[in-house]
Amino acid sequence: MGKFSNSLNLVKASWSVLRTYKELIIFPIASAIAAALVALLFAVPLWVSGYFERLDDGGASQIVGFAVLFLFYLVLYTVVNYCNAALVGAALIRLRGGDPTASDGFRIAPLPHTPDHRVCPGRHHRRCAVAGHSGQN
Repeated sequence: MGKFSNSLNLVKASWSVLRTYKELIIFPIASAIAAALVALLFAVPLWVSGYFERLDDGGASQIVGFAVLFLFYLVLYTVVNYCNAALVGAALIRLRGGDPTASDGFRIAPLPHTPDHRVCPGRHHRRCAVAGHSGQN
């Protein structure tokens, strides 16, 4: 029961922060809109191609379905985590006394292919900019 109450307390604290700093609500809204777009980008082509009607047939269509479902999961996971990282970045700016904008939050959460993507040495990889580490041993 202790883990559940800790999780509930964390949810309450997070909701309190979002209510206090209303400008941070843009990140969950952006995440929801992006998730809906990702769902449409996957569902509409499958529906138009008649994939859902062929599901009962089994065979190769199930294999393709699992591959598409995995790709959907991967893209959705990336989008949601990107928005969550932007929210955390903006919240950190706010907690340090700054006045973050949406672009500040998204700038803090770079995609993995950007040149400034470095990880800190150690067992758990974290972005050096967030951890305050220079990226050198």
